[in-house]
Formats: sequence, structure tokens, C-alpha cells
Amino acid sequence: MSSDGLKNNAADNKSIYLVDDAESTDEMERAIGISVMGVDGDGGGVFFYQTGEEQASSDAMEFKEQWLRWLREVFRDQLAETFIKVYLASSEMRIRRMVDLDNQLDQKLSLEERERSRQAGIQFLEGKSEMQRAPQWKKYARCVEQGECPGHVVTTFALQAALYNLPLLSALTSYVYFEWRAGLRSFVKTGGSPQVKATPQCFHQQYPESMVMVRDVFAGPGKAEQSIAAL
Repeated sequence: MSSDGLKNNAADNKSIYLVDDAESTDEMERAIGISVMGVDGDGGGVFFYQTGEEQASSDAMEFKEQWLRWLREVFRDQLAETFIKVYLASSEMRIRRMVDLDNQLDQKLSLEERERSRQAGIQFLEGKSEMQRAPQWKKYARCVEQGECPGHVVTTFALQAALYNLPLLSALTSYVYFEWRAGLRSFVKTGGSPQVKATPQCFHQQYPESMVMVRDVFAGPGKAEQSIAAL
């Protein structure tokens, strides 16, 4: 199915657009639960909260500012396109296409981002025991093991979301939640306020900009900035 077809199907399903009702929240939590099943919550991701040089900050607003910057400059500008293309390639069983996309992404990330992304990807490849019998998963894992591609977490996450048959919008939301949770844990470890809870409910209620970004990446370029500014 084409990306336009996926978008049209999603447009007919109001619940996956994460509007503020119980049904949409349940859909989000179900997708997140499936996506991160079997993966260590402390495993990290591409996003990493960084404190100032002088002292660790306990200011949740600073965390949020870094998170929103990451959403714009890394997720939207570098990762989202790879995620969607890998998801679509999986539906067509194009393993070589996934390998190529993974290698292309490797050139876009900073050295630190590459290392974090690879380590997080390893956790998915090793932690998803229920995926070990899926032919596409095994072929991709073999390519990573043989050094044909680095195995970035965004690639691995998109592949497993497609194999779980998650809707694309729900899959993107689950990935962004995963990155937010990893960054929040680094924030807490460096002295950040533990009042921000790493739960889907907190993510949904206190970080609505995240869902706006996901919806607009899904819908097409050029809309996220205006939507976030309107919140």
C-alpha cells in the first residue's frame, strides 16, 4: 500500500489521531505497550537530556525545551522519513531497502547519536523474543550481525511496528514516546525532578506538542510549527 493509502485509511480512523478521549488514549497505550514489550526501560535512545556545563538542572522546563528542539531538529528533520520508509519497505518485504535506509541514516546522525541509537537498537534485536521467528526480522538481524548496516533503533523500531501490524500513526507515536521516556530517565539521573512520570498518561497530557508533531509528520511536511505554536 502507498503512503497516501495509509494516510487515507488513518484519516478514516479517528481514534488513532490521539484526540482527547478514552478510546484514543487506550489505543495509544496499547500501541506503546506492544512496541516496548521486552525492552529495558533504561536502555536509552537517540534523544538524551544534557545538562549545562556548570551543574545539573532540575528544571523540568529545560527538559521540555530540549525535547521540543529534538522533536524539530532530529525526529522531524532526520528520523521520521526513515521510520516511514522502513515501515513501508517492510510491508513490501524489501530487506535490502531497509538496510540501505539504515546506512543512509547513519550518515545524518552525530557521533554521539549514532552510538546511542545503535545501542538502543541492539536492545530491541536481543529483547524481542517473540520476533525471532519472523523471517523479515531474522534477515534484518543477520544483516546487522554481519555489519551490513548499523541497526539503528529507529529502523528496528519501525520494522517491529510493521510486523506487529500497528497503524503507522500509532507506530510513530510509540517511537516518540520511547525516545521521550529514554530522555526523561537521563534527566532524572542527572538530578531532574522526579515529578515528571515516565508514563503514557503523562506523555499524553503534559507533552501535547509531541502528538502534534507526530500527526503532522504523518500528514505531511510544513504543518508542525504552526500547530505547536497554536497550543
